[in-house]
Amino acid sequence: MFKERLNPVTTVSVVQVAKPKIAIHKQALAKMNTYVQKCTDEIGWLGTAVKQSGFYIIKDVLLFDQEVAATTTEITPEGLGTFGEQLLTQPNGMELWNEIKVWGHSHVNMGVTPSGQDNSQMETFATSGHDWFIRIIANKSQELKVDLYDFVNGIAFLDCQWEIIVTAKEYEIQKQIEALEEKLSEFHNKIIDETEKLVIPEMALKVKKKYQTPIYTPTTMGYGQNANKYDWQKEGYGSVKEFQGKKTKKKKGGIAGSEVAVTKYKIADILSENELIEIGEICTRLADVETWLVDNAFTNEADLYKLHQSDLGEILRKGKIAYFAYIGKRHNVKLKI
Repeated sequence: MFKERLNPVTTVSVVQVAKPKIAIHKQALAKMNTYVQKCTDEIGWLGTAVKQSGFYIIKDVLLFDQEVAATTTEITPEGLGTFGEQLLTQPNGMELWNEIKVWGHSHVNMGVTPSGQDNSQMETFATSGHDWFIRIIANKSQELKVDLYDFVNGIAFLDCQWEIIVTAKEYEIQKQIEALEEKLSEFHNKIIDETEKLVIPEMALKVKKKYQTPIYTPTTMGYGQNANKYDWQKEGYGSVKEFQGKKTKKKKGGIAGSEVAVTKYKIADILSENELIEIGEICTRLADVETWLVDNAFTNEADLYKLHQSDLGEILRKGKIAYFAYIGKRHNVKLKI
């Protein structure tokens, strides 16, 4: 047979989702704060509480006659007797007496850890016919510790979380504040939206990104003696000089037989709308267009010699039209181009 264990140390682990929920009426909280802050010694009080809808609700706190010192407060039988007599003289005195389920006191400037005397006091309440009781310890640093003693099941829930119950009037004021804050937020957002519609198009017209234009030379472009980027002979020219002097050929075509430039790429026709918008945003000169084309791999440095100035101008023109149209559509304004 198993051997019986002698005097084991029994402990309890609290299931957090099932821990007690404690709520305190705001007036009771204000009273306790006044007791603690305005008294230079320890001070004690009793309070009424009920268990309702899964909550332990602290309704009110009341002072009793007591003798206080810097580190102790003593509940005398005479003081409790007087307190009980005063309570029972009220119209609902018996109900209030049955609801006395709270004992609280101040530790002045010390921490809120219970003393041995505090624990002994809770044993007294356990033998006084109470099924549960709440202990509160507070100090001038605005710490308030709440412990719940379940005497029926022999469990002490130490350092319970608590919340404040606000009055109906305060709740209504809070709802009004939230409504005003929402209205103020809408007002601020409206100002921001209206300002953006005016300022962003102005920024698009006046603020440009600065690009440094690379310096092209026959060597850097691959037209030197040892060039390998581009072979001008493949284009049918007899020399570099001849190629540089005849970068553009002409032919008849177009409307009414007008002369148009012929290049290897008609880049203005193959650029997407997003690419044109980007060019319109960052480019202000033809040299900027050249830089953008090289950076985005539409052509290399050598091929730039085959682009006529009118081609670069056409790309920049289409870019500006696309960018201003995009800005106008986004902010619902019409821009003059």
